[in-house]
Amino acid sequence: MSQLNRQTSVGVGLATAALVYGIYDQTVPRTVDIRVQQAGDRDLAAAEKNARWISGAAVLVVSLITMDATVFVLGATMVVALSWSKRHANYCQPGGVANIPSSRQIQNADQVGAGYTPALV
Repeated sequence: MSQLNRQTSVGVGLATAALVYGIYDQTVPRTVDIRVQQAGDRDLAAAEKNARWISGAAVLVVSLITMDATVFVLGATMVVALSWSKRHANYCQPGGVANIPSSRQIQNADQVGAGYTPALV
């Protein structure tokens, strides 16, 4: 079924994965910026869904043109990985485990402790 040789197939598959990454990069904010928003933002969910459909269509078109399963597997794996990553970031509560401020949050000087204070035993 494969019409491409092995080296070309992997190269086109990696190029398709890069295309998917580019679509997600231009359509959805960075994961770190998604994580500082409130969990379950509908606009972010809609942007991720839009990127998923566009990426899936691009992978399907390229794999149908090349008639190669490797291209489809590499591209679809990238779609699933990026989709899961963005969805997970959207449903994480900001300031969860470690309340570390992001680059977009400003921290007041009076809220910052003087340094390490050991617990008294």
